[in-house]
Amino acid sequence: MSHNSNQAYSIWLLPETHSADVIESIIGKLSHRFDTPTYTAHATLCSGSWAGELSSLLAAVDAIARQSSPLTTTTSGIRYIDRRFQFFFLSLVTDNFLAVQNLAQDSLPGSRLPEVGPHLSLIYSDNFAGVDRAQLRAEWQSQMPDTAGFDRLALVLPSDNGWDDIAGWKIEHRTKLAG
Repeated sequence: MSHNSNQAYSIWLLPETHSADVIESIIGKLSHRFDTPTYTAHATLCSGSWAGELSSLLAAVDAIARQSSPLTTTTSGIRYIDRRFQFFFLSLVTDNFLAVQNLAQDSLPGSRLPEVGPHLSLIYSDNFAGVDRAQLRAEWQSQMPDTAGFDRLALVLPSDNGWDDIAGWKIEHRTKLAG
C-alpha cells in the first residue's frame, strides 16, 4: 500500500465498548444541541506527517499496540479553550496514558502531542462566542464518567480537504492493545 508523500495522520486511543457508548452518547447529545459534527470517541495520542510508505506507518501502529496494554484512566473534569478541536473536552489523568503516548511519539519521529494533554473531545466548534462553555461545563460535569477505558489504537487519515473536513476523516486501521 502506498500513498502521496507526507501523509498527515493521527494515532488515536479508542475507548472500550462501555466507555465509547457513554462518551459517544454525550457527543451525540451535544452535537444535536449545538449543530456540531459527530465523530468517533477517541483520545489522540499523537499526530504528524509521514514521509514513508503507508504500510510502514501501519506496521509502526501495530508495533505500538503489541507493546501496549489496555488501560483505564481517571477523568479530571471538563475544560475548554478557543481552538476548534479543543472547544470543549474531558481531561484525562496522565498516569496510565503517558507510557503509550511516549511509545507512540518515540516510534513516530516528528509526531506531535496534543497541546492540552490527554483528553476526550466532546464538541468540535469554532463558535467561541456563541456558546457559554462555563455554563455548559457546570451543566454537564456531573454527567461525565469518572474513568475511561481504552483497548485499541486507530490510525486516522484526514480527507483530501484536510482535518477541517471532520466527516471525511478515515479510520484507516484499528488494532487491539495486546501488551
